[in-house]
Amino acid sequence: MSSIKIITINVLVASALLGFLFLAPPTTHFVYSTLMGGSLNGSTDQRGGLALYQKFPWAAKHFEEIGELTTQYYDFITWRRDDYIGDTITVVNGLRKTEVHGNISNQIGTYWFFGGSTTWGTGVSDSYTYPSLFSAHQNANVINYGESGYIARQSLAYLMNNIITNEQENLTDVHVIFYDGVNDTSHYCRRAVNGLGTVRQAQLQNLIYRDLGKYSFKRTFSQLLDFFSSVVGKFDGAITEIQYSCANNKERAIEVATSVVSTWKAASDLVEARGGKFTAILQPVAFFGAADLSYLGLNAENDIALSQQFKEVYPRIIEIAGERDFNFIDLTSAYDGCGDCYIDYNHVGPQAHQMLVKKLSIALNE
Repeated sequence: MSSIKIITINVLVASALLGFLFLAPPTTHFVYSTLMGGSLNGSTDQRGGLALYQKFPWAAKHFEEIGELTTQYYDFITWRRDDYIGDTITVVNGLRKTEVHGNISNQIGTYWFFGGSTTWGTGVSDSYTYPSLFSAHQNANVINYGESGYIARQSLAYLMNNIITNEQENLTDVHVIFYDGVNDTSHYCRRAVNGLGTVRQAQLQNLIYRDLGKYSFKRTFSQLLDFFSSVVGKFDGAITEIQYSCANNKERAIEVATSVVSTWKAASDLVEARGGKFTAILQPVAFFGAADLSYLGLNAENDIALSQQFKEVYPRIIEIAGERDFNFIDLTSAYDGCGDCYIDYNHVGPQAHQMLVKKLSIALNE
């Protein structure tokens, strides 16, 4: 056999092997998602099967649609969901749809709700987000600016974007409400997070670093490496334990609480300088209050560690916010005694949002 023939065969075999390696990740993921109805990136969401959804036939479809949502990067606000039209979820121009019920009174003005996934509405259909229910309860115009994972600092950036883009110098008829606490505590208290960065900061920095090696082998094989990591994480049953710092570090706990309150104060000054009204709300969380959580089984090591962070940070937020000059409402006891409110440690179902709106309306009127 000639040397040219041997070289040709070796090149073809190497090319076939490389082709197999490059095609394995997308092919395997497609086959798995088609046959199993899930994704290698995560497990199927089981929350729709909770007993509290028995009267809501849309629950299973809702969590299926949650898995279909995609997200884009944006400067200043970091991320925002792409538009989506589903049976239970509608996102238009980056905003979750607020259902309008009955006649809207123009004399009441407009409410802008900012916050994380609870404000956005994870766990409920468009008509059961608390901004939608609030609109019905108050007969008021409501815009839901919430987004999953947002900390107060991102909401402030999104508020500023909205004011700058639309040249809104007059907010006389607008009441801006920030509904925060859960993401700020769970994100800022991670040992891997420093300063005011989002929980995605390290991930984005890593992606930028990859781009710097434009023609490197690491970039060439990055999808393959990510694929093997996903497969190992999917089938070995391992759960990465997140390390937290606030419970054992008083200075960090104070820093986290102060950053939240200072962000609220900055938002209040921004809104009131334009004639609007601002209210900051410390949102309920399963680890701080007296709701019945027996059906959730929040007893894992990570749950216990996370609960300690809230017990350290939340009282400090309440204390510091009470000393600042802006409207502040503590709603951490909103679900006390409730046995069908939470679907995980921070998201809630339709019943809880109905309870919340009643208590929120009373608190705002006071």
